[in-house]
Amino acid sequence: MATGELVAMEALARWSHPDLGVIDPTEFVAVAERTGVVGDLGEWALYTACAQATSWRTFCDVGVRVNVSALQLRDAAFVNKVVAVLVSTGLDPAALGLEITETVWVSDTARVAGTLTALHDMGIGISLDDLGSGYSSIAYLTRYPVFECFKIDKSYIQSLPAARPSAIVAAVVMLARAFDLTVVGEGVETVEQLEILRACGCDLAQGFLLGKPMTADQATAELSRAAKR
Repeated sequence: MATGELVAMEALARWSHPDLGVIDPTEFVAVAERTGVVGDLGEWALYTACAQATSWRTFCDVGVRVNVSALQLRDAAFVNKVVAVLVSTGLDPAALGLEITETVWVSDTARVAGTLTALHDMGIGISLDDLGSGYSSIAYLTRYPVFECFKIDKSYIQSLPAARPSAIVAAVVMLARAFDLTVVGEGVETVEQLEILRACGCDLAQGFLLGKPMTADQATAELSRAAKR
């Protein structure tokens, strides 16, 4: 927010089916979880994102953020799988961030906590997504000091500049300072929303105002232009 620098890209899974058209990830990821293939899908997404980031980092210092399924984090072999991906792609662990939502913690909390701790110890960034969408996020920040960042739920950002959402965003930023965490405002679509986040001291922002979803080739061109400025 302070410099206007592009620091990371978030990997988004998209499926364009030849007969059914574009299928929303909330639909196909849920199906993948029910049918037991979400682990394979998640591994593919992680490998693809890390390989792409390695290519980008030959000409710019950009990181990549990848969403992780609850079932992946409950997999006892997940840490080893992440290590294998990093070794195979050559990506610096510090360039990788994994984003989780609080639904991950509904069950198997000890196993998930152990997995996140191991990933944190490797230097991988752990982000808590959609802070404010549930009720237990703050408790997680206190009990599990593995997070480096959290993202304000976009429902609050989209309601800006109304007084109450503005106050909530300011309070969340203050909360981030208390935990010494980076805070991201997601879902930014207007200049006014961006300015309120900046005024509140938010560290980072993402959303359609700053960059709409794009293909890897389009992202490469965008990063190349940014690197030449």
